[in-house]
Amino acid sequence: MALVDKLRFDADIRKATPLEAVDVCLREVDRIYRESETVGGRKWVFSQLRRGRDPQATKSLIPPRGTDVSRERYAQDVATSVVRLAGQGTTPEVLKDMVVLALVRLDSQDAQSYRVESRDAVVRDLDPTRGRRGIVSVDGFVDIATGLLDGRSYLDRVLGVCALTGRRTFEVACTATFAVEGRNSLVFTGQAKTRGREGSESYVIPTLAPAAKIVATMATIREDKPDLVDLTSEGFHARCAKDLHKRAQVFAPVFTDGTAKPKDLRPAWAEIVWLLIDERRTGKALYLSRILGHGDQDLLTAQSYDDFTIQDPDYL
Repeated sequence: MALVDKLRFDADIRKATPLEAVDVCLREVDRIYRESETVGGRKWVFSQLRRGRDPQATKSLIPPRGTDVSRERYAQDVATSVVRLAGQGTTPEVLKDMVVLALVRLDSQDAQSYRVESRDAVVRDLDPTRGRRGIVSVDGFVDIATGLLDGRSYLDRVLGVCALTGRRTFEVACTATFAVEGRNSLVFTGQAKTRGREGSESYVIPTLAPAAKIVATMATIREDKPDLVDLTSEGFHARCAKDLHKRAQVFAPVFTDGTAKPKDLRPAWAEIVWLLIDERRTGKALYLSRILGHGDQDLLTAQSYDDFTIQDPDYL
């Protein structure tokens, strides 16, 4: 069984009553804890399984969980809340959303450890001695990416759009829609990781190539591979990740360590647009948070993308 089997899990929840959903969730969490060896891996799986549930409608319904409360004891508290809320007229759909959002999460101790590790990672990111990689050719980065927009392979075009817009490969290939806002700005819809915000939310992003050209390239990707829009994140990465990793090496010469991966394109784009478009007028963490789609309230996540410095002598 795949570690993430969202279709099966969602089907099991649909067939269950709200009280039965408590047991469905508890069994799924138990399985993931047995089969995943890392806290980060478990957290990612749980976030995938919670996708599509309504956090706004259920936020006030979820019972609090103490740090020393076991998984089984908390499941009993959730079941008690289900019975009470059902008696107050809460619909089964909302109750099942509440159950999933309450139970399909890290255990309290793991959640606390993950928060500590995340804070430590941010501190390391802010340490100027930690050895960020350098971008040695800003123009080279943009030129390579722009050339890929006309690539014969749709995967080359995906990488080109990623590098010029800062979007993730899955977003460009499967979920993103762009509309021209200005010569070098787009309205972007289709963010894959929304951290509780609606996935349909749109916002303006800067681009490192003419926005109209990027929209035209996106049209060719959708025309050549219309089936991509039906893929899940897991399905897309299983199908394309290996080839994307190989093709991303075209960017290796612009980085100080001579290596490049698809995930490097997003933070490299962020560093370059902060330099060229914002001209470093806005605080870096705040600017990155806005253009990466995290909002003004989530600066810590944005700081995790602060992976590069400009070491191009033409831009020092």
